[in-house]
Amino acid sequence: MIRKVVFLVLMITILFSCKKRTEVEAITEAYFYEIRYRDSDKIDYSYRLYESSADTLKIKALAYDVLGNELKRHGDGGFYLKSENKLYMLEGLKSNPSLGEIVYDFSKKDCTRYFHPFHRQVTNCFIGKTVDDKYKFSSTQNATDGYDWEIILDKNYRLIEKRSRSPLENFRSEIRVDKSKVPETVVNKVLSSPHSH
Repeated sequence: MIRKVVFLVLMITILFSCKKRTEVEAITEAYFYEIRYRDSDKIDYSYRLYESSADTLKIKALAYDVLGNELKRHGDGGFYLKSENKLYMLEGLKSNPSLGEIVYDFSKKDCTRYFHPFHRQVTNCFIGKTVDDKYKFSSTQNATDGYDWEIILDKNYRLIEKRSRSPLENFRSEIRVDKSKVPETVVNKVLSSPHSH
């Protein structure tokens, strides 16, 4: 009888210690970006909040003008699954998402094509790693008024910079900047926004 009780206590202890080890704490990172345009001196700012937990990545993206007014941005946020050097789009309900198409493949110099809810048919081509271990991609929206961007991500798949290679697009670049380079009106607006947390 005592052996059974000791065995039962031991099994319960092992079960709870295994459960504790498998719980993963979410990592949150936030960055500001400066947005520049081709045909004007206008500068806008964006704020991206990245939440990583185990194998998922959630991105919230907001944009503001210099006065702190929120701008409409489409297609920059989303939920993704990280698996074997690939980033997949998660689609459907947050509580029960389904696995979508590969958005980025970091394993080989090749192209992936996927359907984005806002940008439509998109082609991302992995160019390779930079000298300082950043991921470099070419991203093209296959449409007559589509975009042609060069995208650089850090080792945790966070945007460092995005540059337009199309002379037809008004957007020129979105580059990560230090918070001290962002107008105080924008920083205050971001910090007071319920969407930035």
